Amino acid sequence: MMVPYPDQFPRDALAMALDLARGNAPEPKTAVHACWVVAGYALGQTLGGGPTITCDNDAIDDALVLEQAIALGNEPSAVQGIFPWLSVLAVVLRLLEKYAR
Repeated sequence: MMVPYPDQFPRDALAMALDLARGNAPEPKTAVHACWVVAGYALGQTLGGGPTITCDNDAIDDALVLEQAIALGNEPSAVQGIFPWLSVLAVVLRLLEKYAR
């Protein structure tokens, strides 16, 4: 069974991913699950048409990318094409690669 992408803004999951990016990881299993939720939300925001904006992930600190995502909250500007959700996806995928072992 395929699980749909999360459609609610994942504020708590983003906060846990931010803690993980800063090296203040909560319990690893919970933090990895939070990254999975953020990845799903980011994919849901970027798939399905329309342009997306990306940035050079090596030039921007991972924590800064996640802080900017949290700051969006439920703002209408967080829709596809306005915020670089692909950058958020790249950050959480790196975190998953590092901690999901």
